[in-house]
Amino acid sequence: MNMSNQDLDWLSAQQPQRIEPDHAARERARRALVRHTTSHTRRRRLNLGSGLRARIAASTGVAAAAAGIAAAVVLSSGGGSVAGLGKLSHPVQAPRTATHHHGSARSPLVRLADFVSNSATPPGNATLVARTTHLNGQTVTVYDLYADNGEYFFSQTENGLAGQVSANNNQGAGLFAREVAAAKLAATGDVQTAAQDMADAAVPNQAGNPTPGDSLYNNWAWANSQDALIAGSGQPQVRAGVLQILATLPGVTVTQGTSGGQPTLVLTAGADEFGAHYTEQLTIDADTGTPIRFVGGASVATPDTVVDYDVSRVTFAHLPTGTGSGA
Repeated sequence: MNMSNQDLDWLSAQQPQRIEPDHAARERARRALVRHTTSHTRRRRLNLGSGLRARIAASTGVAAAAAGIAAAVVLSSGGGSVAGLGKLSHPVQAPRTATHHHGSARSPLVRLADFVSNSATPPGNATLVARTTHLNGQTVTVYDLYADNGEYFFSQTENGLAGQVSANNNQGAGLFAREVAAAKLAATGDVQTAAQDMADAAVPNQAGNPTPGDSLYNNWAWANSQDALIAGSGQPQVRAGVLQILATLPGVTVTQGTSGGQPTLVLTAGADEFGAHYTEQLTIDADTGTPIRFVGGASVATPDTVVDYDVSRVTFAHLPTGTGSGA
């Protein structure tokens, strides 16, 4: 695998503070680099999603270094939402009930998946996500456009997305399409196969991919499921399938909470997904399963990274245009 100077700089930045002779850790780091180097250059620099950040954190054990990659570099604002898809306009409040481990068939996530799967897909042919990262006292908003056909477009401004689509600047090397496909498979009832597909999505068709019960499998299934939930946040079947997959992971707990007076479910990944010294938490709408907020760090009470998601259902032909810069 040929690596540019940028790739070498990226790898150097991920070096752990404490190096141990751990084959599994080396393998996780290698796979993270494979995913990094096969992504579009702009995505590497500006738009690394929570899935890759999660995998880096697990492979290096340095949450702060991994969190830094999540930040984009241009300040922006805006983003709208569609009724029924969820929008974060208020800070997520503290969970209000006891934690549930959801390995049982009727876990909170499975019950929500059953409800969501019966919802109609809103009009449109793509999902727009205004993604706002809070890091080191800065707030940065960028825009992700996930087409129903699996294409993915990125822009630093909402007005720049139309230009990215016109230029056919499809990014992500098909990763999101594979993750969404795995979620849709889970929604049909074949959750075991779908969960394996989800874990394998970043490096498909590779011999030796981890299987259920393996800590690396848990990490990848959690991370890629977050990607799929965001990419398919405008499609009920995708959300339902992701919830089914997340309900199989042993270390994920579910807690009820509120955001702006609306009920939420707070999903926390633990030692089974990350080992010690790092954790991630995903807050979703308790009625729709739509992602609202991600936090990651040594402690979710004082996270290194916070990301808010504002979801809209849109049509390519009606994307806003203007003078805003694209990717």
